[in-house]
Amino acid sequence: KIDYFSEIAKQNINLLKEIENYKIDSLIKNNEKFIKVNNLNVLAVKIKDTFNSKYITDRFLNTYSSNAVCLIGMETDKPLIVICGTKDVSEKYNLGKIIKDISSEAGGGGGGPKHFGTSGFKDNKLFTEVYDLLLKQIKLMK
Repeated sequence: KIDYFSEIAKQNINLLKEIENYKIDSLIKNNEKFIKVNNLNVLAVKIKDTFNSKYITDRFLNTYSSNAVCLIGMETDKPLIVICGTKDVSEKYNLGKIIKDISSEAGGGGGGPKHFGTSGFKDNKLFTEVYDLLLKQIKLMK
């Protein structure tokens, strides 16, 4: 019986991963969610789910090859912001440093390498403030 329940548990985990993958793909491939900023295509959304930030970044960068930036705010009990950009964008702008600097100025923390960064929050007010500042900074990119 233990083997049977172990197998059911594995299947359940795999199904949950498939559902998460589907939700992320639906989000990052939804052209209606993109805004045009100068020559950049920007996906800027707030969602009520929590996803693996590395997986979001990988899926986004595997889907878009140039002129694209992703800013996702996850409004949950542990708010998180993820920012990433294609290679051409990260050659001009260090996204990990941008999120680190803006989060630090607002009293939070965060960071990452040039092509992506994350920032987590204990407070929804700070989350909203940093998200809005990041979106404002993205709108200044060329």
